[in-house]
Amino acid sequence: MITIIPISLQQSCRVAVLFCLGRWQQCCSILISSVGYLCMDLSRVFFTGNSTMNLERMPNEEKLSLCRRYYLGGFAFLPFLWLVNVLWFFKEAFLKPAYTEQPQIKSYIKKSALGLILWVAVLTTWITIFQHFRARWGEVGDYLSFTIPLGTA
Repeated sequence: MITIIPISLQQSCRVAVLFCLGRWQQCCSILISSVGYLCMDLSRVFFTGNSTMNLERMPNEEKLSLCRRYYLGGFAFLPFLWLVNVLWFFKEAFLKPAYTEQPQIKSYIKKSALGLILWVAVLTTWITIFQHFRARWGEVGDYLSFTIPLGTA
């Protein structure tokens, strides 16, 4: 079931609290569900009564389909989906006994990890260059800035 769920202030606060408590799996499901484009009824598919991730309840075909959707979603400038893909499906791809969909899941996980590493490298490079040279760029640097720091460089 595809649903579009706009993220609310309450969900934002819940994500922040869960992230601080180290409950990244719940944070991922809230953030992914708020994206709207990949949203499935995550509570029905992934979570049991105690709110832990449960991929074992899903058939292998659905696991492959979900893994593929997260992989393709990362190309929509959502590298966070690649991170979620790697974290959620690593066990399925590399630690479980072999099954027919496993080689495809492995390839999606490897490609997701590579895409994530490239995104992190590009983003880190851009942030470093921008922070270092923003003042030298003058008006262009100010135009690219969301907030212009006060004072002199």
